[in-house]
Amino acid sequence: MAVEDNQAGVKELAERLAHQERELVQLRAELKAQVEERQLIARQLATSESRLRGILEAMTDVVLVIHVDCTQIDQIEIAPTHLSRLYDAELDWINETVAAFFDPVTAGPWFAIVQRVLGQQQGTDFDYCLTLSEEEIWFSARISPLDQKTVIWVARDIRDRKEAETQLQQKNQLLERTLKELQLMQNELIQSEKMSALGQLVASIAHEINTPLGIISSSGRVLETFWQESFRKLLKIWQSYPPDQQAQLLTLLQEIQPPSPPLSTREQRQLRRQLAQDLETLGIPEAALVARICSEIGLREPPLALIEQIPDLTWLDWIYQLVTMRISTHNIAIATDRAAKIVFALKRYAHSDQSGVRSPLDVESSLETVLTLYHNQIKQGVTVERHYTPALPPLLGYPDELHQVWGNLIHNALQAMQNRGVLEIVTRSTSTAIHVEITDSGPGITEEVLPQIFKPFFTTKVAGEGSGLGLDIVRKIVDRHEGEITVHSAPGCTTFTVSLPLSEPTEQEALR
Repeated sequence: MAVEDNQAGVKELAERLAHQERELVQLRAELKAQVEERQLIARQLATSESRLRGILEAMTDVVLVIHVDCTQIDQIEIAPTHLSRLYDAELDWINETVAAFFDPVTAGPWFAIVQRVLGQQQGTDFDYCLTLSEEEIWFSARISPLDQKTVIWVARDIRDRKEAETQLQQKNQLLERTLKELQLMQNELIQSEKMSALGQLVASIAHEINTPLGIISSSGRVLETFWQESFRKLLKIWQSYPPDQQAQLLTLLQEIQPPSPPLSTREQRQLRRQLAQDLETLGIPEAALVARICSEIGLREPPLALIEQIPDLTWLDWIYQLVTMRISTHNIAIATDRAAKIVFALKRYAHSDQSGVRSPLDVESSLETVLTLYHNQIKQGVTVERHYTPALPPLLGYPDELHQVWGNLIHNALQAMQNRGVLEIVTRSTSTAIHVEITDSGPGITEEVLPQIFKPFFTTKVAGEGSGLGLDIVRKIVDRHEGEITVHSAPGCTTFTVSLPLSEPTEQEALR
């Protein structure tokens, strides 16, 4: 029995030993695996560290690891970067950067940036400048948190960038000055072209003003002669008539209305011939004299009853002189108004508004101002057809510039027709814009020339008649108003259409 128990114990002990051997083998295998894994990690760490050190040593940036203790810098570690590749040995920018953390001027602002990065746990960038040996070096620093108390500071030399920025700023300033000079030259060029066009009008305007002045002078002499020589004589003649004939003469005098506008010389001749024939048919004595007086004062129906009652025609001469005085007075008023209109139109056209502020403009009145200035060319053989839309809304723009637009387009149209033909002006409006169409019956613009007409200095006119700037200036003015100008041309019909917005452009649009 005891032997059996011993055998059982030995067997159990053998099994335990075998189990422990298996566990030991497994433990050795696991330990070996762990050792191999740690060796691998160590090799990877060594490789990683070597690569990191190689990267740091290859860097030419300032790299600092900054530890913060509460409210001050605790420690600054310097990474092994090779600044000597960029700077001379005596220019120790790392130490200069570190020193800036303790400089009374830079310490506070720099430490505030570091604290903000730690507090927000978010990186930031800023530029700073250090001076050594009377040379300024600009750096761009990137500060990133490593933990709650540590940041890494990487600063890169940006002298080239700063120099490029400075050069760019200088170039921008130069470009701004150049742009202002170009704008000034453009304004002067526009004004010069405007005055050039105005110079071409001087002869016509002088003639236009001389005509009403001549009428005023002639009518003034008639009035002066009447008061000095005829008034007393006519008064005596008047007093010699009986009261009933005086009443008839006064009634006739009140009924006579001089024609407005006055009859032309041709119309007077036609009326005189017709009246003479009619009076001779009726057997009226001195028919030619009666016809002449009636035609000159615009009286188409001779006063036959008075002629029969008062055969002495002295009274007719009395009527003639009084009506002539009235006609002279009326002519003075018309001529004065005409001269005033020309002077006003000239003043409006020549006016140059330097305020640069838009103001309301009556488009119809603006067009009429230009037509007044070109009246001398128009009356040579041009029929003006006006198709104005009633009650056009006022246009917000630069009036003196738009006068120049209409002036250039109408002047070109008259030249194209050689002052013979039909000039049609149409105005239309929509909810957003006003459209002005100026059409002439000239020969038209050829397809080859049409794409070039808005180019500066391009002209088809003979030397001395045009600078080639008129339509280019028109286009620039329309562009400044954020509008559009188009042209359609065929033989006998050339139309320029100017479309101008009713609303004022934004400040950003106006500066373009």
